[in-house]
Amino acid sequence: MKRYFEELDGLSFSPKEKDALTEILVKGRRGGQTDCGTAVPYRRMAAAVAAVSLLAGAAGAVSLAGISPEFRSMFGISDKNQAEKLAATSVQQTFWDQNGSGASLTVKEVVWDQRSVYALMEFQAPEGDVLPQAEGTPEGRGDYWFTGAPEERRPAEVGLYTDETKTEGAIFSGYWWGIDSLPDENPTDNRISLMFHLTFNKKVPEHLGYCTLENLSQLRIYSGETGDWAPVVYDNLEFDIGFPLTSMVKSYSFTGRSSVMLDGTMPAVVEELSLSPFSLSFSLLLTTEDACEYVNAAGEQAPWRPYILLKSGTKVYTKPGDTMSLSWHSDAEKQFLYADASFYFQFETPIDLAEIEEIVFPGDNDPAEELPNGGIGHTVLFLFYPGKFENETYWTEVNPYWRQSDGEMPDAPEATSQIAK
Repeated sequence: MKRYFEELDGLSFSPKEKDALTEILVKGRRGGQTDCGTAVPYRRMAAAVAAVSLLAGAAGAVSLAGISPEFRSMFGISDKNQAEKLAATSVQQTFWDQNGSGASLTVKEVVWDQRSVYALMEFQAPEGDVLPQAEGTPEGRGDYWFTGAPEERRPAEVGLYTDETKTEGAIFSGYWWGIDSLPDENPTDNRISLMFHLTFNKKVPEHLGYCTLENLSQLRIYSGETGDWAPVVYDNLEFDIGFPLTSMVKSYSFTGRSSVMLDGTMPAVVEELSLSPFSLSFSLLLTTEDACEYVNAAGEQAPWRPYILLKSGTKVYTKPGDTMSLSWHSDAEKQFLYADASFYFQFETPIDLAEIEEIVFPGDNDPAEELPNGGIGHTVLFLFYPGKFENETYWTEVNPYWRQSDGEMPDAPEATSQIAK
């Protein structure tokens, strides 16, 4: 019981409340309660501790300007204003391995917008264990990977709900998720920092309140020799964790669409545009097979990757993101009709959405001399403009840059094509 007394001492409970909680834990340990016919005293005890952590975390969930070093590094934050734009929520919920190994997962901070959820976690190995050192991956990602069981057992699952009671689930489809480790400042201890990242192909369901991860069971390590995640550090773990989704960062979705010339050469249509202080996401409608092959080949290293031009003249570039989907559509005779691709890009540093002047696709609305391939001309098709992308709140309350002197929004300007000779 020592660990549980230490856990309770770390929380702000009165002596009477601690005694009551301890009694609950003792009863759970002695009670011989069953789950599907199997005695699981440790699971009951771990669940009670998780519940204590959940209550403490929910009570302390506030938006912090003093964001963690991990999030500061990941989102390129260098000052308090940028940290406030990220709107991180402190959670601090600890969950113990339900199979009794003594390992734990702590959810520390959460950041999310309309297309993505990030949760900073810490895995602590059983007392006395030292996690093995690992080589970095070729892509520069983390050394460790936390996942579900192999195929013959239950896979890990993500759940989204309107609140922490999980009485009403959110319907969503088309998503990617993973849990990778972050650089380890002390590789000789029994702890590593992890980042959970959940990204959706489309806008996330509204009124989210709670996220769960169930059946987490394996901690794997990257092998430089095999180029695989095969080595398993811990197997037969059992974590069912959850954390609140509060204080979503201010995000805006737009209806409408605009033509664009990717890299100045490949026609496409941008639609389903979304913006947050740290991300840009959209879908591309592709009407030729050449465009599909080009987008598929370029992937996250796309030379046309957009950047934000602020009113100050500052350019805020995007980091390579995840190509979430590339769907081909054909007619009954299997003839190509069109394809759509969904993209999510993270900014190199958080931005003020009120200061956006333009979203720039290199090759379409960049000057010829700035094109990556030496310049094929200045083609202006894409315009981030209220006549192209509609969102009344954004254009009237957040960024009224285009508003005329009479308060009305002007008609959209005609796109131009100025090909340099």
